[in-house]
Amino acid sequence: IVSDSLFSGENDITNDQSGPVAIEILTDAGINSVNLDYYPDEVSALQSKVEWDVQENVDLIIFIGGTGISPRDVTYEAILSKLSKELPGFGEEFRRRSIEQVQGRGILSRALCGTFSKSLVVSLPGSPNAVKLGLEIVLSFLGHAINLLRTS
Repeated sequence: IVSDSLFSGENDITNDQSGPVAIEILTDAGINSVNLDYYPDEVSALQSKVEWDVQENVDLIIFIGGTGISPRDVTYEAILSKLSKELPGFGEEFRRRSIEQVQGRGILSRALCGTFSKSLVVSLPGSPNAVKLGLEIVLSFLGHAINLLRTS
């Protein structure tokens, strides 16, 4: 899990609400090895992180934050440029469900999922509710996706 919450002006790990939510959801789902790292929302830093994790054979890489439309939100661009295959159905489903929860603001999300080498890469908005929603969707297909990536 990669979060930019320490670089959003707060600079205090205790202010990160979404990273711990993601850890709890993933461990409750039986994922034993979960690591949380903090990186700034900068293209080169994010691309280096995803490249490193892929080299380390990480099955699932999750980025939290930086998916909006403000000038500093560059996670979408950084991750999209690294994907081997984009899975647009994830973003479509995320936005559909977001609109049910937060009305029109949900359309502003650039949640993203795809593959890079044999890793599944997911980029989620930074709010705890968005992380819950995104991981609920990811967990519905995660096992199948990892099996497909491992057998290729």
